[in-house]
Amino acid sequence: MEEKRSTLEEKMIKRYFHELAFEISSACSIVHRILSDQKESSKISFSNEDLHDGLHLADELKKRLDEFHKAIDYDWNYLEQYFEHGFYLELTENSQLLEKTRAFHCKLKKIETT
Repeated sequence: MEEKRSTLEEKMIKRYFHELAFEISSACSIVHRILSDQKESSKISFSNEDLHDGLHLADELKKRLDEFHKAIDYDWNYLEQYFEHGFYLELTENSQLLEKTRAFHCKLKKIETT
């Protein structure tokens, strides 16, 4: 996407994915801390439900990224003129991946501090 001039939607999608990457990496850091602390102490509990929530979130993210990658591979004009606007709305209004990832991150913080 760097070879052409960026549209407003591209900039918003890029910012959205950077924010999402930050939340995901922060959540991963907490998961690793929780798992490493479990060996030393039985106080911290990472349940199967927490694992399921994380895997479900990762699956949703992969579906959206696959959809975006398919559009990029298809045709850049299609991407710019038709796809980007609807895709950004899907991310922010329907799938709400960033909000779900932030909620999962907050849940992990609570687990870590108990």
